Amino acid sequence: MDDTRPLVPDAFGGSLKQDVNSEFTIIGIPFDDKSSYRKGAAGGPAAIRSASSSRSINSFTETGLDLSRDTSLFDSGDVGYNENYSSFISEVENAVSRTVERGSIPVSLGGDHSITFPIVKGMLNHFKKLNLVWLDAHPDIYPEFDGDKYSHACPLMRILELEGIETVILAGIRATSPDLNKSLKDAGVQVITSSQFEEASGLSLSGPTYLTIDIDLLDPAFAPGVGNPVPGGIGTRELIDTIHSFRFPIVGFDLVEVNPAYDHSAITAAAGAKIVMETIGHIVSGKT
Repeated sequence: MDDTRPLVPDAFGGSLKQDVNSEFTIIGIPFDDKSSYRKGAAGGPAAIRSASSSRSINSFTETGLDLSRDTSLFDSGDVGYNENYSSFISEVENAVSRTVERGSIPVSLGGDHSITFPIVKGMLNHFKKLNLVWLDAHPDIYPEFDGDKYSHACPLMRILELEGIETVILAGIRATSPDLNKSLKDAGVQVITSSQFEEASGLSLSGPTYLTIDIDLLDPAFAPGVGNPVPGGIGTRELIDTIHSFRFPIVGFDLVEVNPAYDHSAITAAAGAKIVMETIGHIVSGKT
């Protein structure tokens, strides 16, 4: 972590800087031990970096910003995993916390969705109050799944147990159940289903907000390379336009569940790279 030599030097359209004090810091979290079905999301960070190569795309976003000129991105490398899950959670939390402490916005690449729990813990080391916008096909609010309370089916439940979480909005779900819906209602989570996704356009919140994007939010036609594909989702164009419409201060975000083992022609990784770059562009545009 925090080596000044990026793993893929020309990643993100060639916009990376060798400066640990950059405005944004890429953090790879190649972890899928908590996946419940098709493992392989540990390869997500490498796949996203590769798909974002300047040999494939340039550094401009649709907002008109040049990420190589109008902001600064640093790739801090990957958080390692040594089979001690408690230590791993601490490593992720600390990596995110160190990033925020030096004034950089963390951009985390997963990995399965369980990584969002320690990421948010790291954010809460610096933000007393934090909103959460969760884009996903699944509600991820099981108390436990297959006997594991840290499964990638459970991170929203674990996060809701933390102090400091304010407004929570979950958008895009289409794989739920009456019990899970009751848990969401009881927790006060605002829900926008996949069929209602246009209601997420122009979403406005006050106060620092963390954004998590599970790539399986997209229909499998646009993102086949995921662990738990769910037909009936939105398209990549719709997601990008919605992110561009957001009206809240994003203080960190992640993109998770890219699974190259099932990703035909790297379609999902390419979508992930595009979404990451467009989200960064949106954040920068909102500050100018």
